[in-house]
Amino acid sequence: MIRAAGKRNQKILIRRRFDIPVGFSDVDPEYSKGFYKWAKVTQPNSATYFNSIQTENVITHYFEIIANDGMPISVDYEIVWNGSVYRIKRCRWLDQLKKYLLLECEEFALNE
Repeated sequence: MIRAAGKRNQKILIRRRFDIPVGFSDVDPEYSKGFYKWAKVTQPNSATYFNSIQTENVITHYFEIIANDGMPISVDYEIVWNGSVYRIKRCRWLDQLKKYLLLECEEFALNE
């Protein structure tokens, strides 16, 4: 499917996000050190926009990586790539040997 169309030539940062409560109704994000992986980045389709604002909770990018043994990537993680932050919505294996992992993400914000 996706593996045949290209190579993993984009360097991405994968980090875990922790939301720390502050006060009564606010949270402060904290991040793990993270790790870098080479990824193939694709966009599945065009998102729905209204006045420059994305209106749907849709997958905006796919990141295909080669998984290492014991790499615990879940929806608690984010990807930083090309100046933007992407929240991982789903993870799925692309093969039965569990070597290629597809991260389905939503573009969230600019990296600060």
